[in-house]
Amino acid sequence: MNCEGQLMTQAPPPKSQTPAYSKRNPPIAGEAEAIEAAKNGDAEAFFQALRLHKRRVYTLCLRMLGNVSKPRT
Repeated sequence: MNCEGQLMTQAPPPKSQTPAYSKRNPPIAGEAEAIEAAKNGDAEAFFQALRLHKRRVYTLCLRMLGNVSKPRT
């Protein structure tokens, strides 16, 4: 079959019936409100959201950079 010049598309996968969060990542109290406020420019809300996820942010940065920064003496 010759498909030259034709755009081949694939049907999107069916949407799952699971909620937007999983048991592994349950919603955190105050998270949604902090994110919405941070989107609107509230710096304190941004830092609150960052504090809620600081371990994940640190782990992601560590994986991206591949090393641990050592403090200057």
